[in-house]
Amino acid sequence: MSHRLHLTILALAAASLACSIFVGGPEIPESTITDPQSNLQAIQGMIEQAVVGGLADGRLHLVITQEQLTAYLASRLSSDENALIANPVVVLGNQEMVLYGLLHFWIFEANAAATARFTVDEAGLPQISISDSEVGPVPLPQFIRDSISAAIDEALTGYIGPVVSGFRLESIDISSGTMTLVGRLR
Repeated sequence: MSHRLHLTILALAAASLACSIFVGGPEIPESTITDPQSNLQAIQGMIEQAVVGGLADGRLHLVITQEQLTAYLASRLSSDENALIANPVVVLGNQEMVLYGLLHFWIFEANAAATARFTVDEAGLPQISISDSEVGPVPLPQFIRDSISAAIDEALTGYIGPVVSGFRLESIDISSGTMTLVGRLR
C-alpha cells in the first residue's frame, strides 16, 4: 500500500513538473495579425520607399503600424530559442508603446506587459525607457525589463539599420496605432 502511495505521489509530481503553471497577469489584447509575412514585407517595402524618397531632400519619414511591429517582434522572438516572451502584441498610443506577451520562466507562465517611452539621443539613436511593467501579479524584474528593452531596440534599430546606413533619427512620435520615425540621411 505504501509503495503505491509513493508511486502515485511521484507520478503526480512528475506530471505537475511536465505542465506549466499559469499565474495570471494583465489581459493581453487580441492580435489582429492575419499574415505576419506580408506585414514584414510591408515594413521592408516602406523602409526602401522612405530611403528612395529621402535621397531627394535628405529627410526620411517612416510610419510603422502596431500590427507591423507585432509581426516583426513575433518573427524575431519565434526564431530565438532562448526568448522569455512569446506571442507578443504591440499597442501604440499616447507617445507610448505597450508590449504584451506570454512570459515563460521555469515551469511558470504569466501574461506580461511593459510600457515604453522613446526619446532620441544626440547621436540620433533611440533611447528606450520602460516606465511600467508587470508579469503575472507582480512588477517585472529588471533582467526581464532589460530583455524587453533589447527586443524593442532590435525592432527599431536592428531592422532599419541594415537598410538605412547613414541614418540619423530626429524624432519618434507614437499615436493612434502608429509609430512615426523622422530623420536625416547623412
